Amino acid sequence: MRPSRLGFTITLWLMTLATFFLFASKITPWIQFHYFSEPAVLHYGPEPDLDSFEKAQKYKIQMEKKGSSVVLKMNSGNSVTAFAHVAGDKAHHKAQTREGLPVYFIKKGVDTVSIIGSLDELESPWPPFILFIPFLVVSILATKLFRREIND
Repeated sequence: MRPSRLGFTITLWLMTLATFFLFASKITPWIQFHYFSEPAVLHYGPEPDLDSFEKAQKYKIQMEKKGSSVVLKMNSGNSVTAFAHVAGDKAHHKAQTREGLPVYFIKKGVDTVSIIGSLDELESPWPPFILFIPFLVVSILATKLFRREIND
């Protein structure tokens, strides 16, 4: 038995597991947004009345943690108040206008949501899955060859 064969087999299994975990990390949000999200229009919520320096500091810390207070107006007429980080100057400007920023959202918990601008922004989970299959096949074959070498 050569140590290099053991190292090769272990490396193949690690690559297989890594591509599987990469696929799993990308497929979860992809499924959530493609099947469970709702289209809405994002508007910034009303600014709180900050009459003291301490309240302003607390509000700033809250914005850094949770994001700005936003109102998501759905096509059905319902609205959801939540916190979100709006990235990009263009998106920030659109959220301030009367038309608002069209988004897709998933409610996560009581007052937080996950938001994307369009479904095209999501990374495809299929390339890691396509890599996972040959890695799995080669890993199984390498393991069989390694076991055969040990038994001989």
